[in-house]
Amino acid sequence: MQKLTLSELEARAAEVDAVAQSTPDVDAFCSSTHWVLPASAALMPAGSHWLFRGSAGFAMSVQRLHHGLRCVEPLEAGWGLACPLLGPDPGEIVAEFADLCGTRQDQWDVLLLCGIPRDTPLLDQVVRTFGARYPLRLGPTTTRYVASLAGGLDGFLSRRPRSLRKSLRKAERRASELGIRFEHHRPQTEAEAEALYDRIQRVEARSWKGRAGSGLAAPEMREFYRLMTRRLTRSGRQRTLVATREGHDVGYVLGGVLGDTYRGLQFSFDADYRDCGLGNLCQLEQIAILCEEGCRYYDLGTGLEYKQRWAETVRETVALLVLHPRAAGAAPS
Repeated sequence: MQKLTLSELEARAAEVDAVAQSTPDVDAFCSSTHWVLPASAALMPAGSHWLFRGSAGFAMSVQRLHHGLRCVEPLEAGWGLACPLLGPDPGEIVAEFADLCGTRQDQWDVLLLCGIPRDTPLLDQVVRTFGARYPLRLGPTTTRYVASLAGGLDGFLSRRPRSLRKSLRKAERRASELGIRFEHHRPQTEAEAEALYDRIQRVEARSWKGRAGSGLAAPEMREFYRLMTRRLTRSGRQRTLVATREGHDVGYVLGGVLGDTYRGLQFSFDADYRDCGLGNLCQLEQIAILCEEGCRYYDLGTGLEYKQRWAETVRETVALLVLHPRAAGAAPS
């Protein structure tokens, strides 16, 4: 495999992102440069890059020190969403990376492979290939929720619970009474992206998340999403909705498109509007535009219980620890 510098990887970002989309079953958005490079810069500890281009695809990791052990892990290892092995043939890219690790055994103690989809050839290949050479341990599972946009907005709504549809109709009536309007933004320049991001942050400051010091109010998260919005804008992939009332911004949905999927990144609204269903209505308005654009899926990401009402598909990925024999007894369980 050919070793790449960070600047060389940047120069091949479009190629990396195309390969991410061709890799079966992985979270393509969160394995792409749009996610992993901002996360590495803003959220993760510094380390020594392991960036490689092989005949079968890309391997993108970084060596960081944890508990005295040299851990080679994805550029984004906080949520466990990013798969570091990207290629259309899982067997080939796993074999290439395993051979590479074999030639560099004096440089690592633990390999952390995140973002591996359950019940897929990629997981089978990782277990067979690395399990034949090293001890393995199963790490945590990451769950995210994905909604189908098949059939357009009507099709989407037909698959939602009756209670959600009822609350959305109520929110639409209330928003109309209040004179709330919606703007759909696809910024084309970095200046436009920065101005839009500043508007979003002002809404966030008045939301329950901002008042609690979470969400974009946290400095490292604010920088993470700032870097990501710049990248999405440069490639024409940012899609952001802003809700306004009487010239004032009161809500937003921030996200980006990769392939046929919209990835929701953050959404929030002014806490003074918490009783009128504005958050749900912002989501619905964004989905309406995505359906018109031809998106097939809305990936709501990980976590919160409300997402189960908006999505019919649950996708799970796992993390695997590959232990060098000298570290097997010292690695955390």
